[in-house]
Amino acid sequence: MDLRQIPAGTLDRVEVIRGLPPVRYGDLTQGAIIVDTRVGAFAPEARVQYDALTTEATALGGWDLSPAHGITANLDYARTRTEPGVTTNSAGRLAGQLRHAARLGRSADGAGARLTLDSRADVCRLVDDRPENVNTQPGFSSRSRDAGLRLSERAQLQLGPRSTLSVTASVSREWQTSFAEAALARGAMPFTNRTTPGLSEGWYVLGDYTSQLTVDGNPWLAYGRVEAVAPASWLGLRHHLRAGAEFRREWNTGGGYQFDIEYPPQVEFNGVNGYDRPRRQLRDRHHHSSDVLGMYHLRALFRRGRHRPAIQERRVGLSRVDVGHLDAVGRFLHADERPEGR
Repeated sequence: MDLRQIPAGTLDRVEVIRGLPPVRYGDLTQGAIIVDTRVGAFAPEARVQYDALTTEATALGGWDLSPAHGITANLDYARTRTEPGVTTNSAGRLAGQLRHAARLGRSADGAGARLTLDSRADVCRLVDDRPENVNTQPGFSSRSRDAGLRLSERAQLQLGPRSTLSVTASVSREWQTSFAEAALARGAMPFTNRTTPGLSEGWYVLGDYTSQLTVDGNPWLAYGRVEAVAPASWLGLRHHLRAGAEFRREWNTGGGYQFDIEYPPQVEFNGVNGYDRPRRQLRDRHHHSSDVLGMYHLRALFRRGRHRPAIQERRVGLSRVDVGHLDAVGRFLHADERPEGR
């Protein structure tokens, strides 16, 4: 998820995991950021921030509809000048979230709800404008317009005093449109506009030209996870067991990289990789997709007289990525054993 879509006023807790994160967060190797937003009843509030760089306005509040149901809503607008006094570049964000929490039934020990539901709907609009600056970057300008919608649901069922079953599901859709224009120069090089195999009469192109690049992306992301937690006691040791499975699918239905081939956005062309990919790896019209299915289990051993349990993690899964007409299938196995807190 793009962190620009989360207003700071809605944050409740942020956890940063450096290095190799626990296996329950997926097949990650470069850390993870866990973000929780505010939920529950709290007094409505409005905030306005203004300085030489940024203007931001936030409105949020939480209400209890009944003892078992509550909603939280927020709306945030922000606009900033990225380089005041040097350029007229600016960026803006409009983000909103509606969250509903439900606590149904009573758990076996009577300490909480038997079923907890957390439903969220997030919308976001991002704008980035970089008009031409004749003093620093003559001939260059760009703009981007992104919008996103995300629906998610978390459900937790209390099976016993310390046993739970959790289900997480989400689907998100984004609309990404970017345009960039640049003044470039190239030496003499042969050129043909033929795009199919065969012979064609070509000509030489050289000198200054203006490239215009449009990037259209419509990425989708579907995610699901099922996780069970249960205590156990074997051979005088207390065990904390966690097992789960997750599924993630990503695909893009946008037009991708679009430009006049006689006036490419790069002077240099790599015959293997082509031109540089745009941000977020927007894919072309072949509608590439990637799928990941993984299963994991975690076991914590609480030995007598020890305050820090030893944690053993195992993850095994199957991943599939479509790259053009090539399907690559790979299996991954991740194992980690370390004391908790290190």
